[in-house]
Amino acid sequence: MSHRPNSATCLCMDNLFLLAVTWLMIFLIWGLLFHLWFKVPVAKIASFAGICCAVQLAVTPWLYSARATRQNPSGRITQRVVAIVILFSVTGLLFFYYLHRLNAISVSVVVAFALLTLIIAPRRLPNMLGTRR
Repeated sequence: MSHRPNSATCLCMDNLFLLAVTWLMIFLIWGLLFHLWFKVPVAKIASFAGICCAVQLAVTPWLYSARATRQNPSGRITQRVVAIVILFSVTGLLFFYYLHRLNAISVSVVVAFALLTLIIAPRRLPNMLGTRR
């Protein structure tokens, strides 16, 4: 009798592999463009892509735990939206942080983005969920 892993484990491992391949492609395509056009060092591009991949790896299980099941057919929509808002916010903040480190933008732009994210995201959450306050 052979041991066959369950489909959820295979699906999750396949998704993690695809996530890593996708970030590698993003690194190669966008990294090449940023390196050639803006003279951004490859090490900074690689660290940005690596950190963003790690953040997405951290958020992905949270997203999967909120999906719809037989016991909860509607899923946990609020948890999914919060996880996506966190993922996009962290990725955006990292992007602006790296731009600031390259002296391409001022710190006020990074602070403005952070404040807008903290102010707008919670206010938009009920609209994303289809509920009102």
